[in-house]
Amino acid sequence: MPEPRKLRVFLCHSSQDKPVVRELYHKLLAEGWIDPWLDQEKLLPGQDWDLEIEKAVETSDLVLVCLSNQSVGKEGYLQKELRMVLDVTMNMPEGAIFLIPLKLESCEVPRRIRTWQWVDYFPASARPTAYAKLLASMKIRAAKVGVSVGTKSAPPVEPLAVLPVSIRESRPEKATPKSAPASFPDLDLYIPPEYAGGTFTPPPATVQTWTFAGMEFVKVPHGESLMGSTDKDKDAYDDEKPQHKFNIPYDFLMARFPVTNALFRTFVKQVSYKTQAETDGFGWNWNGEKWVKTNGANWFHPRGPDSEINGLENHPVVQVIWKDAQAFCDWLNREHDSSMQRGLIFRLPTEAEWEKAARGTDGRIYPWGDKFDSQKCNSDASGIGRTTPVGLYSPQGDSSFGCADVAGNVWEWTASLWGKDSNKSDFGYPYKPRDGRENQKAADDIRRILRGGSFDSEARNVRAAVRIRLSNAYDDFGFRVALAPILS
Repeated sequence: MPEPRKLRVFLCHSSQDKPVVRELYHKLLAEGWIDPWLDQEKLLPGQDWDLEIEKAVETSDLVLVCLSNQSVGKEGYLQKELRMVLDVTMNMPEGAIFLIPLKLESCEVPRRIRTWQWVDYFPASARPTAYAKLLASMKIRAAKVGVSVGTKSAPPVEPLAVLPVSIRESRPEKATPKSAPASFPDLDLYIPPEYAGGTFTPPPATVQTWTFAGMEFVKVPHGESLMGSTDKDKDAYDDEKPQHKFNIPYDFLMARFPVTNALFRTFVKQVSYKTQAETDGFGWNWNGEKWVKTNGANWFHPRGPDSEINGLENHPVVQVIWKDAQAFCDWLNREHDSSMQRGLIFRLPTEAEWEKAARGTDGRIYPWGDKFDSQKCNSDASGIGRTTPVGLYSPQGDSSFGCADVAGNVWEWTASLWGKDSNKSDFGYPYKPRDGRENQKAADDIRRILRGGSFDSEARNVRAAVRIRLSNAYDDFGFRVALAPILS
């Protein structure tokens, strides 16, 4: 029996808007009754670009014209595609739904297509509603051309366990291990980064975890591991060398994820805490060319007064400095002192602890291995340009110990010191924990180490051995918590 015909939808877009259009492509494809056409997916090596796109437009049932400020105001292939689309549109029966303008951001709709009702596909929090409107129009068109939309069905699965997020949750005196959840090595799920709000729930860990203070932790065992980089790694910086063995003589727990906006907001509300960026009145943001001081940028307004974290509750908190992270840990210790195992406290991890948790014991370059993979972390290669929900790239991007997001998303503060001079560290390699680099009473003007890279870092800078040293608040700086012995 021949496969039922699907609704052919052409995605007319600019190359600059590829990330969000690709996400939309996958959503449409998942409907089952839609056959979206995206050049990156449909064109084969050796095919004539112009000819294949022209054929795709002519045979489409519906065209989405994706608009942004860059695409509208720039001569290029989008304008050429639009001319082809308009030629086909003119031959459509009056009243037929064929061309739908889709605004990816606030921008002018080109005069030639202004008579068609458009859809605002922004901000991210409004996309579910916009997508529902799109589907409604597509179903009308599908009925007109004889396409059955049917209903999607899937085999029943056991519900995923959702971890509690209340930071006030009481805990037993000692950690109680959970049963390790089943892993699904043959299950390949595409989760679009647009699911950026509080509705996204990270998948279960593939290792045993424990939950304290509303955070999920994994165990990092004591013993030797490789730290730093060798000369064979051509991407390595001098301050990562030499590679050496380092022994951590105790077990410790590392948070599976960075601290989220939701957790940090609970802390701020309970103690009326004011971050350094709020006190200073500014934070730092990347404008596409350089870092700029942004008045009004802080943890609640990461990119300035016109931005906010509502809808981004399970994204990592940003625009915080090491002192803010320490204050959060101090609060956790006060709240949960009576339920903690003796000798353990909540604190920032040291560089050595962070690196071992991120790369395991074998000196691998990335948490998952030695080869960069843009599908395993939120870096500049993802094209997203902002934070994503914690766990979005889990478990494929996890370390061998089960830590998620240790490559990309946000740089993470550690407890380790660099020194006052950004060009020369007071504490070199090999790593010596008792040489003063883990002095928790050091002055505020001492630079601290951050690890892991962020959403705007290139592949080189999401390697597990990379170290940067700063003291200010940026929109890609966050932190995660360790549950470990007190630093002497």
